[in-house]
Parts: sequence; C-alpha cells; structure tokens
Amino acid sequence: MTSFRHDLTQRQKYWVVAGTALAGLLLLWVFLFSPVIDGKRQIERRISAQKQQLQTMEMLAGKYKSFTHYSGKIRRILAKRSRDFTLFSYLDQKAADSGVKGNIISMHPIQGLTNGVYTERILEVKIEKVTMKQFLNFLYAVESGPDLVVTGKVNALKAGDNPDYMDVWIQFVTVETL
Repeated sequence: MTSFRHDLTQRQKYWVVAGTALAGLLLLWVFLFSPVIDGKRQIERRISAQKQQLQTMEMLAGKYKSFTHYSGKIRRILAKRSRDFTLFSYLDQKAADSGVKGNIISMHPIQGLTNGVYTERILEVKIEKVTMKQFLNFLYAVESGPDLVVTGKVNALKAGDNPDYMDVWIQFVTVETL
C-alpha cells in the first residue's frame, strides 16, 4: 500500500483524495441527509393532512352543534303543538283565513321520509286563478305560524290570458313525532 501511494504523482494523489471525498459526501447524502430530508417532507405532508382533517372535524362539529340545536328547537315546537294537529286541516284553515280556500282545487298527500324519531308530512296543494297578493298572504299565514310548516317546491304559471292571475302547485312540509 505504501508503494502505491509513493508511485502516484501529486496530481493523481489529488484526484484520489477528491474522489474519496466525493464518495464520502455521496455516502453521507445517501445514508444521512436524504433520509432526513425525506422524513421532514413526509412529516410536513402528514401535518398538512392532519390540519385538513382538523378543519373538516371543526366544520362537522359546528354542523353537529347546529343540528342538535335545531333538533331541540323542533322538539320544543312539536311539544307545544296541539295533539290533534294535521297538516291538511292546518292548511285548510290558513287558506280560509287568507281568502284562497275557494281557489284550492286539490290537496294531495305525498309520502315523506321517516328517520325513526320524526316523520315528514308533505301535502301538495293546487291553487287556481289566484293573484300574487292572495298567494303571498296565504304563504305568510302558513309559514308565520308556530306550527313548523314550511314551503317545499313551488311551481307557478300564468292562468289563461289574464296576467294578474296564476295557477300554483305548492308543497308544504311539516314533521311529526312518531
């Protein structure tokens, strides 16, 4: 080995040292720095994913809180509502109060959803030759009451040649406890 070192010129010794240093740096990079950098990137990706999951969980927690609040509100409203409440009679009374009862052509129940605690009651009402003011008064009377009746779908068409009148198909929705 000593003879090998002595047989090399100064320039060759320089290249051997440089190659050895380069090989050492390459080994340091492959076995030390690269895994550290990759690990850091992986941790940063995990942190980013965890932050997104946390934001999603916070959003869902807010929705859950809102839903539980709304559910409690529904329970209180339903507890105050008369035991003999029916959507049909409620709408019939509100139509009479607002002056559109004579314009109602039909009231058809539609099957609603049930979740084990509540059932959804839907009633589709067809009203013919009603003015916008009459219709809005009827809607206000229905939805402003304390009985948790809301408007679902609404479809209005001009009634004949008179632009002041319209025909309306509307769905009203309420919930009842099972």
